[in-house]
Amino acid sequence: MESYLMEIAVKGALALSLSFGHELGLFDALAAVGNKDEPATALKLSEKAGIGLEFAKVWLNGMVNGKIIEVNKDGDKFWIAKENLEALTGDVPAAGLVYCRLDSMISTRYKEAVENAKDKTTVEKSPEETEQKQFSEHEYVHSHGHGHSHRHQHGHGHGHGEHGKNLKEKLYNLF
Repeated sequence: MESYLMEIAVKGALALSLSFGHELGLFDALAAVGNKDEPATALKLSEKAGIGLEFAKVWLNGMVNGKIIEVNKDGDKFWIAKENLEALTGDVPAAGLVYCRLDSMISTRYKEAVENAKDKTTVEKSPEETEQKQFSEHEYVHSHGHGHSHRHQHGHGHGHGEHGKNLKEKLYNLF
């Protein structure tokens, strides 16, 4: 059980790192400055994405350890494998990448959820009331570094159909 719990913890950290990459447009930036024939350095990524060099190094190494991106044998140049570009980049990445953002969404309300679970006087809210409250509290605008910004609300399904809606409803019902 101990190793299984460690695996879950590591994958949770990877999910947060994937979320950072998506939110900050790091996958798009990496794809723009590097490929298998001409891999990118951490410096190139940091300059393209407008992030700090140390953060770029940590993020890239996390993505390599998570088997998300590729690295050269010297460990200093990176790229996204061609077969993974569609899932990691663009305006509508793979649903799994978007769902990684759920970890960060849930973590912002974790303490409140624990307190609500302990509070025997808490009145249950309908899923619609809960979803409306959370959407109004957590709306934001962000850019993926590819020339335009767009508005999202936490839990933004990115058009992933009913599966995303059902998952959102189940998660919101927890809170």
